[in-house]
Amino acid sequence: MNDAQLREMTKDGWNILADGAPPIHVEVDEDKQFSGYRGPSREAALLWDDPYGLFLFFLPRRMWEDIAIQSNRYREDNMQQIVENMTKRRQTQRTERPGRRSKSLEELAASVMTIPPIKPHEILVWMGLLLGNMLCKTKDIRDQWKRETVGAAPPGTFGQLMVRKR
Repeated sequence: MNDAQLREMTKDGWNILADGAPPIHVEVDEDKQFSGYRGPSREAALLWDDPYGLFLFFLPRRMWEDIAIQSNRYREDNMQQIVENMTKRRQTQRTERPGRRSKSLEELAASVMTIPPIKPHEILVWMGLLLGNMLCKTKDIRDQWKRETVGAAPPGTFGQLMVRKR
């Protein structure tokens, strides 16, 4: 696309295709396009007063189970990279605080292997914590686990639902 085409598009809309082909415009009668019932389905209407049930209606449990399975598979596939990143982070911390004892690569790998697999309900809790972070915004999400007041969130709220290093 050139500047002339872009200027023309600002006047009459997006009628120029990227390859220069003319657009195909079909007049559609919206009233005839769909003639069925418009509104929530019976199943969704039954869950209207149950926010969690309605949430799971649109984002079912099976989806969260699949996300947990794939998250665990991703962690297993990238275990070496995770340990290497932890090592780099520890080396940076060692330069900032020289007296700190550093773990060996084997110790770090063993500590990563002891982390239990992610469960579907933990992902839902994390989603809730992200929503809470949006409502009570802090500069860094790690601040939500602090025991003193940071922003609008009461201190220790996130720690009651999920440990920080999970």
